[in-house]
Amino acid sequence: MNISNLLNRINISNLSDCDLLNVLESFEDAVYVTGKNTELLYMNTSAEKLFGFKLQDMSGKINNEINENFQYWYPSILIDAYHEKKRYTQEQWSTYNGKKFHTTLIPVMEKNGEVSMVVSLSRIISYSVDGVNNKYKTICDESVSEFSSNSAKMLNVLHQSQKMCNLDTTILLTGETGTGKNMIARYIHDNGKRKDKPFIMINCAAIPANIIETELFGYEPHTFSGGNPKGKDGLIKTAEGGTIFLDEIGELSLKMQPKILGFLQNKTYMKIGGREEVKSNVRVIAATNKNLLDECNAKRFREDLYYRLSVMEIEIPPLRERVEDIKLLVDYFLDENNKTYGRNKKLSADTYNVLCNYNWPGNVRQLKNFFEKLTVTIDSDIIYPQDIAFIDNNKFANQTKQIEVSSVPKSFDKIEVISLEERKKALEKSLVVEAFGKYKSCRMVAKALSISTTKAHRLINLYCIEN
Repeated sequence: MNISNLLNRINISNLSDCDLLNVLESFEDAVYVTGKNTELLYMNTSAEKLFGFKLQDMSGKINNEINENFQYWYPSILIDAYHEKKRYTQEQWSTYNGKKFHTTLIPVMEKNGEVSMVVSLSRIISYSVDGVNNKYKTICDESVSEFSSNSAKMLNVLHQSQKMCNLDTTILLTGETGTGKNMIARYIHDNGKRKDKPFIMINCAAIPANIIETELFGYEPHTFSGGNPKGKDGLIKTAEGGTIFLDEIGELSLKMQPKILGFLQNKTYMKIGGREEVKSNVRVIAATNKNLLDECNAKRFREDLYYRLSVMEIEIPPLRERVEDIKLLVDYFLDENNKTYGRNKKLSADTYNVLCNYNWPGNVRQLKNFFEKLTVTIDSDIIYPQDIAFIDNNKFANQTKQIEVSSVPKSFDKIEVISLEERKKALEKSLVVEAFGKYKSCRMVAKALSISTTKAHRLINLYCIEN
């Protein structure tokens, strides 16, 4: 039963408290409600199954107490909804059972503009591929949406992934940020012999270097002051029998790399403070947007670890190399956003041409976020090229490469008169777009253009697509 559809059909004011609780308990979506100070007020049975704890055990506890050190779900985004005071959607995964899910946070506002509570709705997702019809399916509980891939490169990736599903070979997924490496990893798990076991994703760049060993391997009782006196199992233990996905593996510290290498070679590990090795039966998939050979040459990544990871290496092409799929992806994301936000947006034929000519430096993730933004900000039902004129004016990456910063027109008698401020703004835009397309990082753009991070963030929001 879909919670959003049901709430649109019923009048809550006509329900007693008992009736309302029965309605909430009937949802397959996980419902999780927190109060003014992030304290847990209510969670339904679906939420208890997803997160692995009971309402009676956690009722009244604040968010930081419940999910300290990512014990139940990751990443934690509840505080964002309180700060932004608006609906917030994020993809997360359960560290309890390894399931991946979409969470929508809905703040309930008081008359004074403060947040009185936040309602969190979570729905489990998984992925699969129909190799016969070259269909790529996104499965979200009972509802299935799909789109075809017309790209030979992407179909080759899917074909390689299918062959790896029932093998225990370590896999290294490479490709630019936003190309869908985590999606391919999840597909390999969901269609293999370990599909009924946990899938645990660990973002090596998101977990601080000083605690990642603890999170992976766990620790024995009384190892740390302030730690759990009973000790704690690591995420590798949580993934037992299933798959552990080490995303952003290139960000691992040199201190941590030999420990990962030892785990891969021996399939054993030792808890922090422990004296005995623990055997593990997990499949390892890793991913990176870095060139690990270059990292090895720069002495930032161990060669032996790289060769151990890349037993089977699958490179996922950027969106600019699979232009054949852009229209299919656009239609898919537009349809999903129309359903989510109750809109009826469509694109003109000219708009499709503009989108297909853009190089999408943020890849599929950028395209997805862009269309969510379009769906909620464009007033008319038809999206025309002028609605995305800032893209068209850039002429995309190909044009920015042709701009000579030092060039000065030899004559002004045959060109359109443009003010100095307009020229300065156009030059600023081209430099920001080019830098962001190259580095894909606010911090690196700031460094490349010798400006503050705050200014870089503002200019990226102004001239580029991704928020």
